[in-house]
Amino acid sequence: MSRPTEPNLLRTIRPELLERLVTLSRRHIAVYSTVSTDPPIFYIPRFANNIAEFTDSFSFLFDRLNSRRVYVLYAHYSSVTPREADEIAKLEVEHRRTYPSFTFIHLCNYNEQLERLKSLGLNAYFCSHNAFVDENLFKPLDDVEKTVDAVYDARFIPCKRHHLASDLESLGLIYYTVPNENETFIENAKRNFAHATFFNHSDSGEYNTLSAAQVNRALNQCRVGLCLSKEEGAMFASIQYLLAGIPVVTTASIGGRDEFFDDENSITVEPDPSSVKRGVQIMIERNVDRDRIRGRTLERMNVHRQRLISLVQDIYDSEGTGRNFSREWDGIFFNKLVRNQKHVETLEMFNELQIRVA
Repeated sequence: MSRPTEPNLLRTIRPELLERLVTLSRRHIAVYSTVSTDPPIFYIPRFANNIAEFTDSFSFLFDRLNSRRVYVLYAHYSSVTPREADEIAKLEVEHRRTYPSFTFIHLCNYNEQLERLKSLGLNAYFCSHNAFVDENLFKPLDDVEKTVDAVYDARFIPCKRHHLASDLESLGLIYYTVPNENETFIENAKRNFAHATFFNHSDSGEYNTLSAAQVNRALNQCRVGLCLSKEEGAMFASIQYLLAGIPVVTTASIGGRDEFFDDENSITVEPDPSSVKRGVQIMIERNVDRDRIRGRTLERMNVHRQRLISLVQDIYDSEGTGRNFSREWDGIFFNKLVRNQKHVETLEMFNELQIRVA
């Protein structure tokens, strides 16, 4: 008899026990990166609408570093409403009480977010997370033919407003999904966009998570990139479009993606299908040189990278390290600066600091 697959085993676990296992996993693994071990500096993405889970996911790590001077760089991955800003400020007070030796610094994607957090007394800097997409992964390719008018790289969730692309006759879709999640939304999209190229699904209907190289190749098959949400973070897909040398059709938005747009590489249209279609036609006709799009994007990204480098250098100087962070940058940098990281493995890097993992 064949051995049951892992999904079948999971279905045999009582819901309350499965929830407990997931909670334990979240407490020991999180998405972040270690910028420095001496002094400890962490770069951590933060979603304002999930504050309780966020706090829980880092308590294991923070509790064991509580005797050190630690610097936490929070990269905000979503827009921040006034209510959410108030919640963040309240949580900051709790954090400072629990971790008095920690310094918390908020990295913002747009000026309104920056001013909102600073007005509440928070330590905030204008430094977009889009600047940390690896330009070596997303770039123009000479051996790829343009076959699709527009591409939308976005999860199949309502806030992404896929319906605004419904008038496009030539459309490519790139998307990330979790198995058994949002299946109804995906099936509806397949029906509504039957003519589209679903880059993540094979001809047999099997879903595949695309590597960065595969995403880049898909982008290079397309002439224009779409950004259709009304409110989110700075939207990594938007910068990936530009690095691949393709212009953007966007709707007005809150979140900071427009930091890298200009009148040449993008057009802002009304949030209706006919306006999106017309915007795609305009950008195709504009025929902006792909290397010019990419080059000017890299210039804008470098401004934000230098802000992070200067910020970390200020920390180094205040700690008297005598080190030059700009010389360390190439060895630290990787795409987006975050990945799933085990807290235990992180703490092992602090062995010389005599931190015990209990």
